[in-house]
Order: sequence, then C-alpha cells, then structure tokens
Amino acid sequence: MSDSTPNPSNIADKLKQTIDELEIDRHVNDLVIQVENALTTARDKVAALAAEHGDDVERFLDKVSTTIDDRTEGRFAPQVDKVRTTVSSGVSRLAEHRPAETTPDAAPASASTWPVDEIGLPQPSDDQEE
Repeated sequence: MSDSTPNPSNIADKLKQTIDELEIDRHVNDLVIQVENALTTARDKVAALAAEHGDDVERFLDKVSTTIDDRTEGRFAPQVDKVRTTVSSGVSRLAEHRPAETTPDAAPASASTWPVDEIGLPQPSDDQEE
C-alpha cells in the first residue's frame, strides 16, 4: 500500500480521538437532557392550560359544532361529532397530566453544563462550543 492511500483503521482511530477530545458524547448527552427538560416543561405548560381552560374549549366546541350543523343542515354531523369528541378527549387527557404545584426551589437541577434559555433550550457558550 502506498503512502498516499489512507489506512482505514488510522482514519477511524483519528476520528475516535477527535470525538474524545471534543467530548462529543458529553455534549450529545447534555443536549438530550436539555431537550427532555424542554419537552417536559412544554407538556406541563400545555397540561396546565388545558386544565385551566377546559371549560372554554368545551364552550368553543359547542359553538363551532352548532354553527357547522346549522350551515350544513346537519349533513356532516357524524364527522363534526367525531372531531368534537376527539378534541374534547385530548384536552381532558392533557389536563389529567397537569403537574403538581411545586416551588421554584423544588425544581430538579439539570445535569447539563450548558446554560438554558427561558424555555429550557440549551445555550452553549463560546468556550463550550470548541
């Protein structure tokens, strides 16, 4: 084999060494933790909104269902009822997942080394991106 042909195991070793030097595994794990936290926060906020405004949603669904039935002379009543039931059920299920009230001190600390923005997304600093 000539010197100009790259050795596959040498390339793999260099790639692994670079990955280790850049701590990519740690950064990926940090990102996963931050995404999980952001999704949990979003789910909790949506669940709280569903619990708080469930009655408003029901009134809106009643009004929309009636309006559609009136304008279509009931031709789409089964489809409207199915959509209404699905939306109502979804809002109820979300409301059931409403988080327990906690104090800010009770919030779990993240294992990530990256700071987060106001909605929980990771914000790597310049020295951590290198």
